[in-house]
Amino acid sequence: ADSIVPGVTTATSTAAPPTPTNPQASNRCEGFKDVTSTDQLCPAIKFVKERNIFSGYPDGSFKPNNVINRVETTKVILVAFGKTLKSCAGNDGFKDSDVTQWYCTYVHTAKLLGILKGYPDGTLRPTQQINRVEMLKVFFAGMGKDLSSIAVDANPYPDTPKDQWYANSVQLAKTNALIDPDVSGKFNPASGMKRGDVALLFYRAHLASML
Repeated sequence: ADSIVPGVTTATSTAAPPTPTNPQASNRCEGFKDVTSTDQLCPAIKFVKERNIFSGYPDGSFKPNNVINRVETTKVILVAFGKTLKSCAGNDGFKDSDVTQWYCTYVHTAKLLGILKGYPDGTLRPTQQINRVEMLKVFFAGMGKDLSSIAVDANPYPDTPKDQWYANSVQLAKTNALIDPDVSGKFNPASGMKRGDVALLFYRAHLASML
């Protein structure tokens, strides 16, 4: 408990009242001011924070609803799977990649490992939001999972045709309950992955003994 500040003595001096607790602060998930301890994402956020996969923002928030972009995803994947970073000395052939930016080393390493690829027009599109199927692709690539062994005999979801390039990734995610469909049963392949979604992906992969 805090002590009384010394230097002032009066006949009526009494002990200082206890500092009132802040209900909002005490109910925070891992100290993040925008996620409560009762939020369904809290166990996942705790998991990724403890493993240094994700950290919060300087203002004390986690921002679970922020959609993650391509270079942020690249960093998360490399950190999560313990990849050794390689220093970059160029733009790796990506005409829109800036070697002075924080992501240069992560992009270079991911390209060397075959985790990250650019677009046919020679761009990286570093700040472009990453969608669900792109996230699964780099997630399983970082894990070293051979997706060619995943059989897809039927459409995993109504909006996920079995002949699409991402069908085996989605099938594996469905089998292990890594990402939930929406209330109508659709997977929504092109929907952006939010930070909370990515935290949940890692946590569920852990629960499924995939990590």
